[in-house]
Amino acid sequence: MNDKLRDNYINLKIGSKKLYLSILVDKYNNEELLDKIAACISSGVDVIELATNNYPNKLLAISAHVKQLYSIFDFTLIIKDRADIALIVGADGISLTPNSIDISSARQILGTDSIIGCYEIPQNNCDFCIFNTYLKDNKINSFIQYSDTNNSGKLFLDENVFDNPNFIEFITKLRNKLN
Repeated sequence: MNDKLRDNYINLKIGSKKLYLSILVDKYNNEELLDKIAACISSGVDVIELATNNYPNKLLAISAHVKQLYSIFDFTLIIKDRADIALIVGADGISLTPNSIDISSARQILGTDSIIGCYEIPQNNCDFCIFNTYLKDNKINSFIQYSDTNNSGKLFLDENVFDNPNFIEFITKLRNKLN
């Protein structure tokens, strides 16, 4: 992919996205989690990031099922810290934390066309970086306003949003505010 085409692809898959949901899959049973993810995507979540602390096989299974939602919804799938799983499921990319592999190793594994992001510390050759810029009142829902390297005014949610029994309505309202 040439540089201009790649830039357009990165903008389409991450730069133009405004509502990012990061989910630690360890907390949920697979069926419940897949239902919640589908509901979030249908309510306006643009980017789904999946992560695990202890269950890589579960992350692999959930990621493969989430990838099947591509035929119904337009969203971006990011896997946190696990380039091997991102490659296996054909995710759009990976997000790297300070304890992850380096960007050049991730690019060797995933190829030059994959999206690679980082947390807090912008690095050369990453396509986006999430900066915690504002912490909202945790009584409503946990979410962090974030900026990436291409755009600001985006929202980053974590799985704590599921604690709100009206999380779908909450996400829909956020989506409407961002548009």
